[in-house]
Amino acid sequence: MTTEGGASLLAWLHELKPGQVTADPMESPGVRNEDYHLRLKLKLAGLSDNVRPLAPPTTRAGSPAAVLHAGTAAEAGVKPDAKEKIDAACRKWAEDSGEPFTVLVARNGVIVTHEAFGEASEGVPLTLEFRNEVASITKALTGMLFSRFVDQGLVAIDDPVGQYLPGFPTKGTRALTFRHLFTHTSGLQGHGNWGGIHNPYLDNVILNGLPALRPGEAHIYNGMGYDLAGKAMETITGKSVARLTYEDLFAPLGLWDVPPVADLAFGARLTAYELGVLAQWLANHGSYGDKQFISEETFRKLLPEPLSKYWPAIGVEWGIGIVPYAERRAGASPTSKDPADLLLGEHVIGHGSATSCVLRVALDKDLVVVMVRRTAGERYDEHLREVLIAITDSLL
Repeated sequence: MTTEGGASLLAWLHELKPGQVTADPMESPGVRNEDYHLRLKLKLAGLSDNVRPLAPPTTRAGSPAAVLHAGTAAEAGVKPDAKEKIDAACRKWAEDSGEPFTVLVARNGVIVTHEAFGEASEGVPLTLEFRNEVASITKALTGMLFSRFVDQGLVAIDDPVGQYLPGFPTKGTRALTFRHLFTHTSGLQGHGNWGGIHNPYLDNVILNGLPALRPGEAHIYNGMGYDLAGKAMETITGKSVARLTYEDLFAPLGLWDVPPVADLAFGARLTAYELGVLAQWLANHGSYGDKQFISEETFRKLLPEPLSKYWPAIGVEWGIGIVPYAERRAGASPTSKDPADLLLGEHVIGHGSATSCVLRVALDKDLVVVMVRRTAGERYDEHLREVLIAITDSLL
């Protein structure tokens, strides 16, 4: 009871009324506390009347986009033995490494395989309900959420954050843009520093250190840019990050059980199915079923591109929370463009993960590959390649 969390719990209990609590991940002391501090912050800054909530997804014109569903191998566009071959490679991986994981592979929305491999603990098989932190794959989800702001005209990717966060410059060499924040070119470093997204005044902490930053001079992988972008999204909508991610991304996709995201750079905890739904959203270019979250034009703005286009000294390719993948068969030249060498195809996007979870979306093949696990284990790269080969060789 001597911690901030204890104070939040007591305040939450004090405010409860009979019948008020529902089975909702947002009904928690932590989320309620962040809602309160955001309202207080906006009131103190005189911004309470400026909030503009996100509109819900629109109804998609024409036929619905693909959703994850059961179907035949022919409907998925894979060979009849695809599931058998993919599962065999996964089973070998789990047995060899001793690390359990869940996998979902789908094409055209049809689930080719969705299985759990290995043991959760000694003698206890892992189940499909397994949920784990997907680490930096969270950055891709944050990019997806941010794209809704772009699509609705609330922000532009190259807007300076000073247009939305008081005190930040809007012009000059210290003017941070959202592109800086999402492509790791802001000069910020670290993950979860200064309380991360849970610090209501994180933006003020970063503002005080602004003279030390050199935006656009280097690519420094970090999570603080994502949390600072989250503070801008909170200020624009008047919604805490926990509510934004849940109410404006997960819930509209039918993902009702996702717990509050602990950090916009690394804090999502997902099952393989939930991650698969989010991957299918990417495969569909921002739609899922009859819901259109963003336009095709906005989706293209998310995709990786050479950052030298904006900053000549930075020679990497990056997107808005999304990175490109060009994984190849063993023995292939690391620069080979031969389709026979490339695994999953030529236009593959996703993001890496410190917990070694997998997110791959092959855009030209309508193919999603996701894996949720706790750690890499032995021979991770070798086994991952074998699984990707099994998937690639199963495609029609």
